[in-house]
Amino acid sequence: MPHPRTMATELGTGLGMLGLPSMDHALETRTPVMRSLSPEDWDRLALLRAGGAYDAEFHAAWENGQAFLAARDGLRERRPEVVEWKGAVRAPGDEVAPIDLRIDHVYLVSCKYLSKILFNVSPAHLFDHLLVGGQNRRGRLAGGDWLGRGAHTDVLPRWLQFALATPVQLWGGRRFYVGAWHSVRGGGANMDVLIVLGTSMAWAFSSMVTLLGLHGEHVYFEAGAAVITLVLLGKLLEARARSGTSEALNKLLSLQPNIAHVERGGTSIDVPLAEVLIGDRFTVRAGES
Repeated sequence: MPHPRTMATELGTGLGMLGLPSMDHALETRTPVMRSLSPEDWDRLALLRAGGAYDAEFHAAWENGQAFLAARDGLRERRPEVVEWKGAVRAPGDEVAPIDLRIDHVYLVSCKYLSKILFNVSPAHLFDHLLVGGQNRRGRLAGGDWLGRGAHTDVLPRWLQFALATPVQLWGGRRFYVGAWHSVRGGGANMDVLIVLGTSMAWAFSSMVTLLGLHGEHVYFEAGAAVITLVLLGKLLEARARSGTSEALNKLLSLQPNIAHVERGGTSIDVPLAEVLIGDRFTVRAGES
């Protein structure tokens, strides 16, 4: 169980990032943006707030969260979709890092008691700065859009991705659905079944996220469309290769002569190729196959 001062500092910081009017309002709404919080955690946090013993920690944490929301190197007024509190549990590999909050799956934030600085402890090559009013490790002023560098951003609007991917999935992938259906009816499972399962799950999940407006979740329209497109391209190249092979075999067969010059009775006569007998001697003249 985390210390009360730790809860007030870390959760107060997270609540301050949400753009809500006050700490008390945030505790009343119990917003679902704050992940990893059980009803017991909310109850305990509300009691700490009501007790007044940690007002200084709550106040400093709330200001830190608001500063992070407004900071140019932070969220830049973009309210987070997901705030995860690490609490007393650390994910494998995170035990040695002072990670208290994870914001939008990108920012790894370390909250310090009564401090006006939040440290970002994400990988240095991605986020090598202090979050609020600090400097980076080389002493230069922090700058740039971290969310733009590291967060999952959509190159195209999701509705446009949905519009482009749906014909690929349902029309371009029709042959895979037909093949998968025949394979399953026959009691087997071929490559068509694997393609249909993978791309259909990606398209269905992404469509649900898009239609329901779940902006905190990723979409995978491009992955499903890419799989179908690449497999179709592979089948096209395979068909072209087979066509070339068949054409070469037909040309080879066309070189086969229709008649043979067979020696019978001491003379050479022309007979159809089908009438050539075992033991016959035949002549191949210059220029003939």
